[in-house]
Amino acid sequence: MVVWFPHHLGYSGSLALTLLGIAALALLALWWGAPQPRPAQPALDLREALANVFVRRWSGIVGGGLVGIIATLYYFRVAPFFETGSEKYAWMNGVIAVGIGRRTATGVGYSIHVVR
Repeated sequence: MVVWFPHHLGYSGSLALTLLGIAALALLALWWGAPQPRPAQPALDLREALANVFVRRWSGIVGGGLVGIIATLYYFRVAPFFETGSEKYAWMNGVIAVGIGRRTATGVGYSIHVVR
């Protein structure tokens, strides 16, 4: 069963819930990957703080876990693009659509919706 949060919370509530979940995962990753206590060091300046996040390597558990979680959250979101030469389906050429996937017993199923 797929829970469609916008149906229950509205789109702004769904966005807030998603951002809260991502923030919670980030805090958990920072807590889990926290280094062991070291001798006192001078305070970090902005350049050093940015280097710690973007330049220096994260541990494999933290980095891999975050990438895996984020990829899983957004794997089943699709924005199909239609292009056909058939007169019967020519109306689909101008359609903007979004969809969500779900796992089924035989594979993957998609629910596609037209944005109006």
